[in-house]
Amino acid sequence: MVHIARSRLVVGSALVSLSGLVMVAMVHCGTAGCGPARGGGEGGSDLARHAARFSIYGHSARLMSPGVTVPLNLHLRNPNGFRLSAAHLRVRLRRVDAPRADAAHPCTFRDFVVDQPPRHLKVTLVPHRTTSLRRQHLSRAAWPHIKMRNRPVNQDGCKGASVKLHYTATGARVGR
Repeated sequence: MVHIARSRLVVGSALVSLSGLVMVAMVHCGTAGCGPARGGGEGGSDLARHAARFSIYGHSARLMSPGVTVPLNLHLRNPNGFRLSAAHLRVRLRRVDAPRADAAHPCTFRDFVVDQPPRHLKVTLVPHRTTSLRRQHLSRAAWPHIKMRNRPVNQDGCKGASVKLHYTATGARVGR
């Protein structure tokens, strides 16, 4: 069994933890309005002065075992004084730390897969609030999912492993 609870994933009777990195996405607000920030912007200080940030973190509290897919209820926080629309949400595996893995019992990225949410998914972020995919009343089918693959090799090396995730999205200011 694999259990993802906030930052924990349990495989069989051993612990595998799952933790998401908080990703801060930026929205650039200039004289023509607001839109997704790209690269370094129009000069570092201009981007810093006009950029709006929001953060993403997530977890799942469902049990999982090899071959089972678990939804990730992501939370998006808007610390700004205006509404944002978050889109192009992506989750990727950042790192797998497996202290029990060895040459005979590896645990790598190949043991895990992330199913992305639909490309058209947009989440409205209210000023100074945190929302989640669940609170947005989105179907779990629209959430990102993580799965521990049921591979035809001994996966005991994944017992006690830690899986780190990285979240990204773009945002745009809604209204004025």
